[in-house]
Amino acid sequence: MSFASMIKLPRTLAFRLTLWYGFIFSLSSCMAFFFFYALISANLRQRLDGNLSQKISEFEAIYNLQGLEEVKTAAVIESQAAGEKKVFFRLLYASGVAFSSSNMSYWQEIGINRNAVGQLVEGPLGYSRQVQSHEKHGEGW
Repeated sequence: MSFASMIKLPRTLAFRLTLWYGFIFSLSSCMAFFFFYALISANLRQRLDGNLSQKISEFEAIYNLQGLEEVKTAAVIESQAAGEKKVFFRLLYASGVAFSSSNMSYWQEIGINRNAVGQLVEGPLGYSRQVQSHEKHGEGW
């Protein structure tokens, strides 16, 4: 292929159509990726919230039937069964002071947000805050 024919290449209809098709394909692929990413992450968040709500209901039933000490015991057993690197719990008074927790050695950087506790005490349940450990895997309840 001579140099003169290479200079004429960008001016051909086939080259311009190829560029347009490549651009349109890349744009639509990116849009589809972000759509599916948003859909999957919303679904996972919804499932996690449902699982956490179920756990809260279980602990509430234990509290109503057997008292606070049994809730502490059940929470410790639950966190140990799931793995202390993956799950932790922290039980708080309405003032935001912790009175029980699982092994927090992997979760030391997660503090207590007094504003969040205040919102939960004052209003209906529904406050949500996500945190991740430095190891980038974990869920707190």
